[in-house]
Order: sequence, then C-alpha cells, then structure tokens
Amino acid sequence: MGAITSMLSESQAELRRQMEEQGFDVSKMRLPPETWYAAGEGVKTVRGVAEYVGEHLNDFKQPNPILKDLKAAEGLLAAAEKAGVRFHFTKVG
Repeated sequence: MGAITSMLSESQAELRRQMEEQGFDVSKMRLPPETWYAAGEGVKTVRGVAEYVGEHLNDFKQPNPILKDLKAAEGLLAAAEKAGVRFHFTKVG
C-alpha cells in the first residue's frame, strides 16, 4: 500500500487549517507542497493493489467492497488519463 500512500497530497491551505485545528503553530512549519501525479501511474497502482487483494482474499474480512472501490477508482483514473488530467489522493477522516 506504500505506492498509494506516496500519492497522497493536500492543498497547503487545507493542511494549514487541519494543523491549526489540532493546535499546531503552522507559522513555524514548512508545509509540503500540493503534488499532482500522472493518472496513468494511479491506474497502474490501483490495478496492482486490486491484483494483490484478489490474490490474498483470505487476508481481508470483506474483500469485495475493497475490490469494488478499487475498480471504481481505476475507472476514474483511466478517464483522467484519457483526458490528460493529473490527480492526487487526499486523506479523509
């Protein structure tokens, strides 16, 4: 799952807001820049994760919802690749 983690990115404004909500003084921090990735790389990564889950079904309590979400992400990333759009994953919650 490290490849997906490395495709995480957040806008500096949103990251600043989140950090301030948690009581951090962001004026003394260097926040990472928002990074966007080629959608084709995301397609490869999502397919690789789906292949891993498919090969290790017994390692997951409910693999079908995971595979369904990965398939949906693959479709969105494939459309983004076709349109020449870049992407990044944002951690939610």
